[in-house]
Amino acid sequence: MKKRKRVCELCKAKNEKFRLIKQNKHAFATMCIEPLNHGHVMILPKRHVTKLSQLKPSEAKQFLNLSLEMVSVITKLTKKDCILVQNYGQHASQGHLHFHVIPCTLGIREMIAKYEKIPARKRQSVAVLTKIANKIKHML
Repeated sequence: MKKRKRVCELCKAKNEKFRLIKQNKHAFATMCIEPLNHGHVMILPKRHVTKLSQLKPSEAKQFLNLSLEMVSVITKLTKKDCILVQNYGQHASQGHLHFHVIPCTLGIREMIAKYEKIPARKRQSVAVLTKIANKIKHML
């Protein structure tokens, strides 16, 4: 029995006219099928990739330009500032790179702090920041 190749649901979105908002040569903006609120949209590269690092420079430029355009439009439409976010790794629910544009009243710091039940702001010492920075630098 032949295995059928599974079609990416997000790749199909570029052909769903009821969802499609705008497209350019390498990216498209679409309505989120399960929006968190009025104005929640997604921006995707047309080529199926799973990581930002897989985009060619021309694809990355058009992907980012369309993302920024959608942030501007959704901000005007909803009268709320937006967050632009990418779920990555274990947080990704889809295997196709995409950004979410979500109009909201809280910033990402406040949302994560509230969800994780941690302080939104807790200044770290120079020693702690240096230690973390050095660990990151060592990994480069």
